Amino acid sequence: MQALAQLPLQQRRVVVMRHLLDLSEAQVADELGRSVGTVKSANARGLENLRTILERADLADIPVPHRDAAETLGASRTALRRRRTAQGVLGGVAALLVAFFLAGPVSLPGVGPVALPGSEWFRSLVGLERPDGDAEPLLGDCPGETSDLETPPWLDGRCVSRIEVASAPGAVEEGVVVGVGEPTAGGALTDTLAADGSVMTLTEVAPGPDDGDGYPDPEMALELRTAGGEISAVAVNGTVDGHRAEVPDVARQGNRVAWLEVATRESESSPWAVRVVDDVRNPEVRTLLESSGEPVPVGYRIALSGAYVHLQRLTDEGEIEQVRVPLATGATETLAIGSTAFATAPDGVVWAAVNVRTGIKFADRRDDGVRQVPVERAPAGGYPLEMVTEMAASDALLAWGVAGDLHVLDRETGAMTLVELDGEAGEIDVEGRAVVWTSTQDNAGTGYLLLDGRAYRLEGRVVEIAVAGEWLAWVTAESDGSSLRQHLARIVVAGR
Repeated sequence: MQALAQLPLQQRRVVVMRHLLDLSEAQVADELGRSVGTVKSANARGLENLRTILERADLADIPVPHRDAAETLGASRTALRRRRTAQGVLGGVAALLVAFFLAGPVSLPGVGPVALPGSEWFRSLVGLERPDGDAEPLLGDCPGETSDLETPPWLDGRCVSRIEVASAPGAVEEGVVVGVGEPTAGGALTDTLAADGSVMTLTEVAPGPDDGDGYPDPEMALELRTAGGEISAVAVNGTVDGHRAEVPDVARQGNRVAWLEVATRESESSPWAVRVVDDVRNPEVRTLLESSGEPVPVGYRIALSGAYVHLQRLTDEGEIEQVRVPLATGATETLAIGSTAFATAPDGVVWAAVNVRTGIKFADRRDDGVRQVPVERAPAGGYPLEMVTEMAASDALLAWGVAGDLHVLDRETGAMTLVELDGEAGEIDVEGRAVVWTSTQDNAGTGYLLLDGRAYRLEGRVVEIAVAGEWLAWVTAESDGSSLRQHLARIVVAGR
């Protein structure tokens, strides 16, 4: 049972309901509001993670909760009077937990409030509501006094809103997204969407010669496409180490564009460079960085913010360091060691890191120095299996995906929205108070928009999504990944 406490919340819920409460996959799916496929996947991952924990962890170091005996007896008697059904299931659970000498009421799916030894611990383990919990408050509409709403310990004292997307209405049908015209054939660089609706495109003009040297040497054209469909040339790919470069990533902020060039994507030690155009309306290409033996930036990714290019790179010790590069000088500056993901805001960068003792932490660097973002996710016992791999930020919000949920933090008030996903979080983007993301389940993608405390769904198999200003852009694909289509529309909701 100690090992269960180390599992991500969704995996924990599924494993407990399947193997301790002996519910079928269909029953678990019904109780959690997820598909049977998601339950199967979470159960398989949870069991595998349990095996990993048991193989490597010293469980004796994980504290077991204790309760005062009088408090235990009193809480048990109170809850016993409220028991109604499902004696068979409850007897099995009680027998399993009685050794902990704990008590208190807990709400089980389809059963209601019952007395179980260790219920507070059990409730936090499985992630169920308190029997007398208040209705969940909306973001920005928190009660003035402490709520009984069940939240993770690291969110104690915060205003928390929970949203599930299983029944999210269509964004177009609800009139939240309007002006959807005919899609454009092919995929664009969706994450380069700007507030005027323009987006960058990268097209292979001609393949490289088949000379057998292992380098593709393609000829690529970087272009700007306006919301009206007009296209203008910005740059072509340069040469790296004597080879026409591949372009794995393009970043944009306003009229400035930066992109990463590598001689080949087949090797992380490939020579690479970062090129910059300071104004796409008057494009002049300059080289900001050229590698001299350093590994390619982690994930082949760069980002722009203010007067800096941001990236991650591997140290000689194999750790990931967060780096920023001034656009004026090209000198590199290490901001942190051990970052797992990062996101840029208009005036800085935010990164996530995982520590065995402290769990997930966020920090940012702005012109006025390092400021710790006021949220930490402590590990349940010192063996964190979760880390942030996708995140996005604006001046108002910070969003990240972990443990089957999308977390959205209001950076001003500290209020938190937890969105229960129907799959794994993919791409995430934030603009002002709007959040968009893709969610992947059973190799199919769905796009979502979170706005004013409500979630909306985009139709089709969405593989990319971005938001900027009032504009929303997304790319759909056929089930086999072919026939990409770029969509562009406006978001119109009061209070955005």
